[in-house]
Amino acid sequence: MRAASGAARGSRAVIRRSMRDTSNHPTNRTARPSRTQADNDATDPKGRDTNSQPVVGTRYPFTCPVCGGRKANATYKRDRSGRTVWFVGCFSTGCRELGGEYLNALAEKVGAPSGAAVKESPVQYLTALPSLRRSKAPAGDLPEMPSRARFTGWAKRLLSTPEPMAYLTEERGLTPDVIETLEIGWDGERLMFPMRVGGEIVAYKTRVPRPRAQMRCCSGSGRPWPLYPEPDPDWSWLVLTAGELDAARLLSAGLPACSVSLGAGTWRDDWTGNLDGRPVAVLFDNNETDLARERAAALRSAGLDARRIDLRRLGLKGKKADVSDYLNGGGSVRRLRDLALGKVG
Repeated sequence: MRAASGAARGSRAVIRRSMRDTSNHPTNRTARPSRTQADNDATDPKGRDTNSQPVVGTRYPFTCPVCGGRKANATYKRDRSGRTVWFVGCFSTGCRELGGEYLNALAEKVGAPSGAAVKESPVQYLTALPSLRRSKAPAGDLPEMPSRARFTGWAKRLLSTPEPMAYLTEERGLTPDVIETLEIGWDGERLMFPMRVGGEIVAYKTRVPRPRAQMRCCSGSGRPWPLYPEPDPDWSWLVLTAGELDAARLLSAGLPACSVSLGAGTWRDDWTGNLDGRPVAVLFDNNETDLARERAAALRSAGLDARRIDLRRLGLKGKKADVSDYLNGGGSVRRLRDLALGKVG
């Protein structure tokens, strides 16, 4: 959003002061409008707005009526056909064991006619679901995202620009197929990494194509930063890294992988749900060993099959060495896969 000029800001401030100064004058007092029935219908007994629309790509956590735990969420996102639908689930051990019967068990607890009815309209039945309004970022807090067309244009531009492509393929070891699938782009100065939830771009990072450069997050607090890339529903397991390019390098080697997007020391509760109960191999850089150990333990506490891979066991001793260094140095993809799946003692 473009910053207002000093003159414009000043004039608006004057107008606001003028309104405050005259609002209590006897001739300017007006009666406070009474609530109409429509107002009452638009809120629940706690005064929350029930007419708010869900945000595509957003997870809404709730306390699970089936198990009483706090690992349940309803996610509003696009399915494979492009329709916006709700996905409702609980990731506690007991509820995961219910499998496809979870929604029916949930329906029985909340008085819905069927599990399909809960999935169709979770807000109607899940009184524990937080207000949709509370889950949105405050109005004006998030700068407008570049359009989908711009990201597409940047992706096409990268594929036809030799220098940044050489950096990604020759120096970082990414395959053109992965670059194209992730729609990594080039705006003429920086690489662009769009991040998605439910197929919708909700955030992005940028980076100059040179060694030791840092990723930069797009502006705006309160964005729903996802794992990168969003885990594929068909993956039966995955490797969790602490670097977007490391995840892309693993994908280029044919291994399912995604990365935290806010640094090795930061974890969002909704990311646990993103993992959908899959086995996870935590593979952070050599200087992030303690954080990797903590993350694997936390995932196990959440009921997931999680283990940590120590790159030093693969012969990589550098203080800040990462999985890209291992693979680009001729490391064995098979051995890495075996460690991730627990096939190596």
